Amino acid sequence: MVVKANNPFATKAMNQQNYYSMGIDAHKRFCQVHVLDPHGETVWKGRINNEDYGTFTDIVRGLDLPCKAVFESSTNWHVLYDLLGAIEGVEEVMTAYSDVDLRR
Repeated sequence: MVVKANNPFATKAMNQQNYYSMGIDAHKRFCQVHVLDPHGETVWKGRINNEDYGTFTDIVRGLDLPCKAVFESSTNWHVLYDLLGAIEGVEEVMTAYSDVDLRR
């Protein structure tokens, strides 16, 4: 397999994934979301209003493999962490910054 994403950070390891990758940029009123399949192809990209977090569940339910989610840590990181962690099919949730310890 060959990585098809135009991403300079894509590596050989990406070709061996058995999960989808969800990147989330959290803002005050919305989240910008980008979901990649195991080959680096975009399967969903868009904006989710913060009042409509059920859309995260809808996205994950439409995937045929587990999903790993990453988002930037901010003052309300725990809300998004708890929400994503409760969705069946989300295998792992992490922040983009290593100085936030998500182990409680």
